[in-house]
Amino acid sequence: MEEPLGAPWQKQKGWNKMKSLIGLVLATCFVVSCTGAPSQARTINPYAHVTSDSVKQHCQAIESWRIGVLGLPGHVFKFEKCLQVNVLLVVTVDDESYTEEIRENSVKLLVAHYIEFLKRTDEQEGRLKRAYSVEKLNSERSEGWQTNYFSLTYKNLTCTEEACKNK
Repeated sequence: MEEPLGAPWQKQKGWNKMKSLIGLVLATCFVVSCTGAPSQARTINPYAHVTSDSVKQHCQAIESWRIGVLGLPGHVFKFEKCLQVNVLLVVTVDDESYTEEIRENSVKLLVAHYIEFLKRTDEQEGRLKRAYSVEKLNSERSEGWQTNYFSLTYKNLTCTEEACKNK
């Protein structure tokens, strides 16, 4: 003999299926919301430890230049073997003047100017021509200054005298 569709045990069985389905949907929504949208892998800056405090504590500048760019005060410091960086170039500009774009371009200009200074010094001292490059490691803002940290590297060029004149 068949039980009618409205029998209590069948309602209970259907209700359990509905609760399971609702639970599954909620669990899926929770997992999806926790993971967020697919994004690029988050990378940790291996040079996050390079800050003004750590440089002041552990490093000694071998060069220090106070240079302004059209009224924007700036400083360029060079350190050797500082915080696991062979040659650390630190460039600071006033963070309270002008626009962000002007400050960023001033930093680029100070780095380019310093590289040109190194090239002229190499030439005057009769060293081999070098190709210099910089890699930005970190930056920070504090006490009214925007400070940028760069790794400065070079390689000696082996070229004919005519080819080296254009470098």
